[in-house]
Amino acid sequence: MSISEATGYIKSWLSGEKLDSRWMHQQTKIIVLVVVFIFLYILAGYRALLQQQHLAQVRQELKDAKFEYLTVSAERTALTRQSHVESELKARGSSLKPNRKPPMRIEK
Repeated sequence: MSISEATGYIKSWLSGEKLDSRWMHQQTKIIVLVVVFIFLYILAGYRALLQQQHLAQVRQELKDAKFEYLTVSAERTALTRQSHVESELKARGSSLKPNRKPPMRIEK
């Protein structure tokens, strides 16, 4: 293909002669089908991107919830230790005292 043939080919596309040709009219259904597939491909990519963003957000929320659980669990453990309970009872002026004797077993 020479340069003049190539420029003639390009000019025929740019001027619209190729769009008016018989071949183009025969291929219209295929062209529409390809355009629909391209649209669906772009739509599927966009949907996958949204799902990935949502998944990343849910994973971050899960990680935050785990850390909050660990923090609350550690605070609860510290508050229920015997030494902490004894100091709280003393601070409130309670007359309760810890039992220094082991519990008695009653066997039948």
